[in-house]
Amino acid sequence: MTDYSEGHYLVLSDTGKQIGRIDLSAYVCRDDQRLYRIDGDEVYTPGLDAKHLGWIEDGVATDSNGKVLFVIVSA
Repeated sequence: MTDYSEGHYLVLSDTGKQIGRIDLSAYVCRDDQRLYRIDGDEVYTPGLDAKHLGWIEDGVATDSNGKVLFVIVSA
């Protein structure tokens, strides 16, 4: 399992368009907006009432139906 909070990453949509970044944080952010929270290999909404959205495997975040939420690549 990769600890994404320890590095700098680009976060891409399933079509390859950049939707955000991870910069030494547990959050996927676009500008000052938090889009997702990453905890280990799990993905959540960023708020206090965080909802589980899916899992990350080999840099690909998917929901329980197998839909790609986003892809993480080194910056």
